[in-house]
Amino acid sequence: MNKTNHLKQILALFLLICVSACLNSAVAVDNRDSDSDAGAFPQQLGIDEWVDETFLIRYEEVVQNEINILYADMKNGIFAVKNKASGKIWYSTPNDSQLDEWSKGPRKMLMRSQLAVQYIYRGDQLSMSQPEEANSQAGCVSNDTVNVKKLKNGIRVVYDFTELDIIIPVEYTLEKDYLNASVMVREIQEKGDCLVTSIQLLPSFGAGNWEDEGYLLIPDGCGALVRYNSGKNVGTYDKPVYGDELSTVEEYKERRWESVRLPVFGAVNNGNGFLGIITQGEAEASIVGVNGHEESGYNAVSSRFTYRSLSKMILFSQNWDNRQPLYRSSDIYLKSQTYQVRYYFLNAKNSSYTGMATRYRKYLTEEKGLRKQNKTPAINLDLYGSVEKPTSFFGIKYMKKLSLTTYQQAEENIEKLRSAGMSSIHIRYLGWQNAGALNARLPRKASPMSILGGKTKWKALLNFAVKNEVELYPDTDLILHREGASKDAVKTAFGKTVYQQDYLRSVGAVKLGVEGLRLATPVAAESVADKYLRSFQKMHCPTISLSTIGDRLYSSLSSRSFSTREDMQQSVLRILDTYKAAGLEIMLEQANAYAVPYASKIINAPSSCSGYDMFDEEIPFYQIVFHGIVPMTSAPMLQSDSRVNFLKTVETGSELLYAGIHNHSSVLTDTRFDHLYSTTVSFWLEDAEEQYIQYHPILEKIYGMQIVAHETLRDYVTQTTFEGGIRVYVNYGDQAVTVNKMTVPPMGFAIAEGE
Repeated sequence: MNKTNHLKQILALFLLICVSACLNSAVAVDNRDSDSDAGAFPQQLGIDEWVDETFLIRYEEVVQNEINILYADMKNGIFAVKNKASGKIWYSTPNDSQLDEWSKGPRKMLMRSQLAVQYIYRGDQLSMSQPEEANSQAGCVSNDTVNVKKLKNGIRVVYDFTELDIIIPVEYTLEKDYLNASVMVREIQEKGDCLVTSIQLLPSFGAGNWEDEGYLLIPDGCGALVRYNSGKNVGTYDKPVYGDELSTVEEYKERRWESVRLPVFGAVNNGNGFLGIITQGEAEASIVGVNGHEESGYNAVSSRFTYRSLSKMILFSQNWDNRQPLYRSSDIYLKSQTYQVRYYFLNAKNSSYTGMATRYRKYLTEEKGLRKQNKTPAINLDLYGSVEKPTSFFGIKYMKKLSLTTYQQAEENIEKLRSAGMSSIHIRYLGWQNAGALNARLPRKASPMSILGGKTKWKALLNFAVKNEVELYPDTDLILHREGASKDAVKTAFGKTVYQQDYLRSVGAVKLGVEGLRLATPVAAESVADKYLRSFQKMHCPTISLSTIGDRLYSSLSSRSFSTREDMQQSVLRILDTYKAAGLEIMLEQANAYAVPYASKIINAPSSCSGYDMFDEEIPFYQIVFHGIVPMTSAPMLQSDSRVNFLKTVETGSELLYAGIHNHSSVLTDTRFDHLYSTTVSFWLEDAEEQYIQYHPILEKIYGMQIVAHETLRDYVTQTTFEGGIRVYVNYGDQAVTVNKMTVPPMGFAIAEGE
């Protein structure tokens, strides 16, 4: 009997060893130290005999090239990529999620998932209900409904959400120097009552855990960093690429948030980094970020795309007790064949936001036609010709045109700048034509305004500009307008015309008595652009400003004039291509990524982020990408804090921009331009001359040079390094500081040359 028990104990021990060996095949090296990762195989941490089988990951090598190796679990599709040079392993879902004691419930399952799907029911296409959410771990892996197939250079994973009757195929492939993740949009199946509204792709790719050090890159405005494990429980960052959806009517707007201008995101994790670039379907994408805190064990950034758009209307809007939101879904919204994101893995030397910007610039140069503009540094002036002011005559309301700067006065103000020693001058002339600074109707003809001097004086101004080598950019808006045919205006999903309103800065409510502006549909914008170009060319002016065409993207959701953000993007690209092919140099404001290759200059480039509580640091990522390639100006010097704007201009090597009128700025009261206080040129000319004298010699040295490094040295002190080794130090603090043997005055700057 004792012998039998002894044999049973030996057999039990043998089985335990076998089970442990099997489990250990799914367990791995903790690759937090990149130096220790060389030769490592991806493994899963925190596994014991009690772990649910559906949470086990068994990696095997799938494919490799000269740069990366792709591993995957051929049962559940979870994968990892190893960079050969650094040895760093990037996991599609955290390999240590079994050790996560912070994330709870849905958030924990989301971090273990490669897809998060929002959906509605067919019966709720017009409903008061918001979308529900499912994830691939709970909806597919746990139900054993994932199908994985090897491809030549990767894997194809089909996620079958059986409870929803939704099937989503995704391909993960190794290309030359990046991982490509492609949602096969045209192959998505919806067999039952559920309809997909959006899909978040790889929500936890490369996530940093509760012990890791690093940050997330969020391209909000000029750019922002979210430091790992900041402890701020402030929710999730989720903002559309290329700005908010303008076809959504907003009753209140507390403040003006910055837009996401670049379809990128990234992270630095313990000295190694990656950059994500959305290369297809970016017009329908959003950037999603989450930081580590007491309810979230991970720091992660990813992207999500809209498959069906949801529009909201408020029922009983005047009755606060009974207000109800009503949602209406569109037809299938994303028109791209695939939604595609590239992941570039950066070595230790380039694992910084500057390295990410450098890699993105290379992508734009090699694949999107971005070319270096050969220009000389200039001072820039937004000159306002006329505005319209609501008034009445015998009780009849109308918009009265007010003269701010006539064509003759424009010459006089240019002469003032020249007399102050400013030799290279670029003018954006707004409100110079009959359509006004804000179009009464969409402009089909370039027609000088009589109250500003008419055709004769306009021609004289053009000749004056040529003679004095002043670049004059007449501004026109091909999108915004107050009146016109209903078919030319964007509609909501409920068939209502969309109006862009002005909001009171104090309470965020719509300004009463200020007429809203309509948005042109893609078809209308292209039609107007063609007609306007033919008229504009007759003036023989080689430069033009297309102010809003490069910074706004929107859809029109009415069944009669349905168009998507992708449609608008393609229309904008055709317009820009036509104007550039006509030999025009184009000035754009803000400028989304797709428009930048067409710009000879970007005016008012984003110089701040939105300042969300999640953000830990504002960075000039936008400027790092484009400096030395496309000339840019900062925000106008007179906006907000003039000194801070000036210092940001110096920090980023941007050109100076001023806003000006000839008349007294009091005439702007009760107009849409009442924010342009103190813009009379004579008021600020002395300050501009002083700033020009201080900064222009520096600008001449760094102009056309790419930014090779940028960092915050200490609180309020930044260092920007340009090609050739020139370093610019900026001190935003109120005390002088000494850095690298350089004394930087308070609210001032210093320059160091040489290596």
